[in-house]
Amino acid sequence: MVKQYEMMVVLPGDIGQDQVKTFISSIEKLAAAKKGKVDSHETLGKRNLAYQIKKQREGYYVLFQISLDASVAQAFEREVRLMENVLRHLFIIYEEKIATPSMPESGTVEDGKSEE
Repeated sequence: MVKQYEMMVVLPGDIGQDQVKTFISSIEKLAAAKKGKVDSHETLGKRNLAYQIKKQREGYYVLFQISLDASVAQAFEREVRLMENVLRHLFIIYEEKIATPSMPESGTVEDGKSEE
């Protein structure tokens, strides 16, 4: 069963744009090898880290939307975790938020009067 996943990856801040593009293409190839695909990716740029990770004070953030079969998702995440330039990653199932009403239909208060 194919599911939608979202993955945020933090790369070292001192890598160049060419290395970021190479990383993105390697993720696309890895997804294709697992019979999935990268639906979209967004480079969020370089940001200061809250704390030092592997002697890095800045990280380059990349957000991916990925379609994968649920049976290979764990293996995909393991391979991403072991990639050379990955400082941190977060891999979650992507679920669209469903809008819920802020107040229930019955028992609403109108003009300062309650329904009784």
